[in-house]
Amino acid sequence: MEKLDITRLLDKSFSEDYEPVDLLKLFEKKSKEYGFSTTHARELLGIERKSLMPILEGTAKQPNLINVLKIADYLEIDFNVMLASLVAKQSPENVQKLTEARKASFVAKNFDVDRLYSEGFLTTKTDTNTIIDRILTFFGFETLADYENLIDRVSLAVFSKSKRSFVDKMRHFSVNAAFHIFETIDNPNEYHREALLDLMPKIKPYCQDVENGLFIVCKALYNHGVTVIFQNHLTTSQLRGATFFVKDKPCIVLTDLFKRYPTIWWALLHELYHVLFDEEDVKKSGYHLSGEDQITLIDEEAPNEFASDYFVDKAELNFIRPRIFEEYLVRNFAKKIKVHPSFIYAKFQHHMKEVEGKDFYGAFRTEFPDYKKAVARLNPISWKEDYSIPAIAKRLKEIFDLKEEYGKKE
Repeated sequence: MEKLDITRLLDKSFSEDYEPVDLLKLFEKKSKEYGFSTTHARELLGIERKSLMPILEGTAKQPNLINVLKIADYLEIDFNVMLASLVAKQSPENVQKLTEARKASFVAKNFDVDRLYSEGFLTTKTDTNTIIDRILTFFGFETLADYENLIDRVSLAVFSKSKRSFVDKMRHFSVNAAFHIFETIDNPNEYHREALLDLMPKIKPYCQDVENGLFIVCKALYNHGVTVIFQNHLTTSQLRGATFFVKDKPCIVLTDLFKRYPTIWWALLHELYHVLFDEEDVKKSGYHLSGEDQITLIDEEAPNEFASDYFVDKAELNFIRPRIFEEYLVRNFAKKIKVHPSFIYAKFQHHMKEVEGKDFYGAFRTEFPDYKKAVARLNPISWKEDYSIPAIAKRLKEIFDLKEEYGKKE
C-alpha cells in the first residue's frame, strides 16, 4: 500500500504550477457516464447535499473522512490526488494548521531533538520553525521534501523501518549528513579496485607522521576515486566508521568515537577492507556501519584483524611484548616496522585485554599523540558550528583537488 506522505502532499498542493482536480466537474461527468443525476448519485453514496457540495467545491473546513473515501472511489481517482485537491482549496487558517502539524511530525520522526540540542547543533528544543530552519540550512535544502528525497536516496536497510530508537535517529542523521557530503563532493576521479590494491601497501609508513600522514593518505585515496571524510562523533550514534558506494565510487566516514590516534587509522583500514572485499554486500545494504552496537550481516572479524595486523602483526607483537616497558626499544622497533610507537602500545593493550583479561588501557598515555592533530587538515565536520554541508563539501573538494607534491615516505 502506498505510504501517505503529508510533506510531499502539501508541497504539491501549494506549488504554483499545481492544478487541483475540479471535483465538482468530475463528479458531474462521472454521474453522466453512469447515467445518474447528481441527486441520484448523492443518494446512492449516502451523503447529504450539505456535506457533499462543500467537499466537491473545496470549501469544507473539516470534511468527513468516510465521505472523502466514498467520493474518491466513485470518481476513480487516487486518494492522494483527492487529498491534494482538497488541501489546495483550504483556507489560509487551515493551511497554516496543516503546515505546522507536518513540521512537528517531521521533526519528531526524524530527529532526536534533545541530543542534537546537547551537541550544540540546535539552539532550541521547542521552536519547530527554528529547528527546521537549522536542519535545512545545514543540509543546504529549501524544503522538507528535499530532505525526504535525501532519505529516499539513503538505504534504510540497517534500520528497522517500523521503529527507530533514539540511537537510530542520531546514527541516521550522521549517515544522511555523510551521504549528502559525498553526493555534493562528487569525486571526479575513476575508481579501480586493482589500483587501490596497489596503493594499500604504501599507506602504512604515513602513520608515523601525526600531523600530515592521514591527510596525505586520504588525498591519495581521493585521487584513486575513494573519498574519505572525518566527522566528530555524534553522541550515542556509536559510529567508528562507515562505508558507502555513492555513484559506484567508495566513500568512507571516519569518526573520533574512541579519540585515540591508532584507532582512527585502524578504522580507515577496516573500511578499506570492506571496500575491497565486501563491495556487493555494502551496495545491497546501501552502506555499512562499523562501530559499537552495530547490527550487520557483513563479517567484522576479518576486517578488524586485517586492520590490526596491517600495522603490527602477531609475530611483531610477540617479539616486542616482553620489552614493552622499555621505551627506547619500543621506539626503535616502531621505526623498524614503520609505524608510530602508539600502534605497538595499542596492539599490546588490546591483546592483553582480549587474550589475558588484563586492562592496560590506562598505561602508556604519554605515548599516544593527540588525534586532533591528525585529522585537522581533513576539515573535521563539527556539529556545533553554524555552517552548511554545501560549504563543508566545497572546502573538502578544494582540499582534495589541490595539487601538492609530497616526497615518498620511507
